[in-house]
Order: sequence, then C-alpha cells, then structure tokens
Amino acid sequence: MSEEFKEVIRHINRAKAYVNKFEAIRTMQCIVDALELLMKSNSIFGRERFELEILLGEVLRTLASMDEMRNIFPKGLTYKKGQEKTLHSVLTKVLKTISEAIEKAEIDKFRKRKNEIDRYMLQGQKLLDEKNFIEARKVLRRTQELFADEPGINQDIGQRLFKAGLAPEALEFFEAAIRQDNRDPRPYSYMINVQESLGELEKAEHYVKEAFKNFGGNERIYLRMAQLAVKLRKWDEAFDAAQQVLELNPYSQEAMEVMKQAKPRVFGRGADGQAAGGQGSGQPIKFDI
Repeated sequence: MSEEFKEVIRHINRAKAYVNKFEAIRTMQCIVDALELLMKSNSIFGRERFELEILLGEVLRTLASMDEMRNIFPKGLTYKKGQEKTLHSVLTKVLKTISEAIEKAEIDKFRKRKNEIDRYMLQGQKLLDEKNFIEARKVLRRTQELFADEPGINQDIGQRLFKAGLAPEALEFFEAAIRQDNRDPRPYSYMINVQESLGELEKAEHYVKEAFKNFGGNERIYLRMAQLAVKLRKWDEAFDAAQQVLELNPYSQEAMEVMKQAKPRVFGRGADGQAAGGQGSGQPIKFDI
C-alpha cells in the first residue's frame, strides 16, 4: 500500500465524516484535496485505484443528495477514472461561489449590525439631549443587552451618560468596559474621572493605581496620582508623583502647582532638603499597589 494511497484515503475518510455531519463545504474541500493528490500521483493504480473510485463515488452520491446541494448538482455527482481534473474544477468553482456568498452575507450581517447599533445609540443620545434621562437609560441599557459582545459598546454608553451628567449611571458601564477588555487604558481614565466627580477620591486613586499597574507610568498617570494625592493630603506621594511628571515634562504647569503645595508640607516635617521617609529623591516612584 503506497503512501500516496494512504494520504488520499485519509482525505476521503475525512470527507465521509463531514458528509455524515451534513457539512457540505468541508466535505467538498476534503474531496478536492483527495483529487489533487490523485492528479499528481504516479503510484496509485490497479486495486488501489479501483478502491478509491468506489469510496469517492459513495461520498459524492451522499454529498449530492444533501438538500442544499440538490439545486447545485441536479443530476448528482459521479466519479470515474480520468475525470479527476473535471471533477476537481467543478467542486473548486462551487466552493469559490459558496465562499464568496458566505463572505458577502457576513459583510451584510456586519453592516446591518453596525447600523442597528448606530440607530440605538442615536436614539439614546437624542433622549439624553432632551433631558429625558429615564427613557435614555432604558434605550442605552437595551443597546448593551442586544450588543453585549460589541467591542467598545460599554465605554461608548458610559461616556454618553457621563457627559450628560449621569455619573453614577455611567459607573457600571465603565466597570463592564474594563471587564470586557482590561488592556484598554481608556475605561480606567473614565473611571478615575467619574469617581472623582462623585467625590470618591480613594476609589479614584484605586483606579489610578490599577492603571499604573497594568500600563506603567507616564506623564498623565503620574499627574493624576499627584493631583489625587493632594486632595487626599498624601503629601509625600503628591511630591514624588509630581517629581516624576517634571522629569518627563519639565514645563508641566500642573505638576509645578502640585509641587508648590506639597513641598512645604514635606520639608516642613524636618526632612533635610528631601521628602519625608526618603521620598522625593528622584528615584522611580513606588506606590503601594
């Protein structure tokens, strides 16, 4: 038994498995793979060739009898020696036609979905603009329920609610956005802003530190740390965070303002030109996160 024969048999057996599951596309692809090997083979003949003709004939008949295949192959499908190229061409064209139809259907489905989302979002935004907050929340929640797996949907809804002055209602959507994709820094930024607007400074600080832990330090993160530390009267942290900002951007007016407030408190504790507890030394900031 030649290796080429074994390989063709493997493709045919896969085709038989798929045809028994009524998976027409996968069945045809396996048959095409088998035919390609047959067309190239110089070692399959005699009894092996005869056995393959029988096996292929059985699979092709079952394939052609499927409901979705009857219109495509109204006269059925048969296989005889020497017809490999013709049969391969027929099945390849059918596969291409079906694949293009599926692709078009997927594109149409995608566009329809996007249009539906836009329709709901615009309706919700219109209600927000009209200050009809009860109905707006209903529409936007319905949008989330219908399209929960849509990337960015929770963040979009949260933004709209927050901008409309509905900070408490926006919270759950930003929390959902973080659960949906914790690699996106934007929901963290919104959570910080929302919590701060609600006066929940420690919760805002928590999300700043979560963002720092997940995405590392940058000018914006350090500045938010510094500003929140001032509000929480954590002067050492405010001083160090502002110092980190100024190392990245020596012209940051916001960081200079924090330093102006924090420095007297830090140095007023008796530290000799340095922040209390050894902080304020220009070393990388270390927060308890």
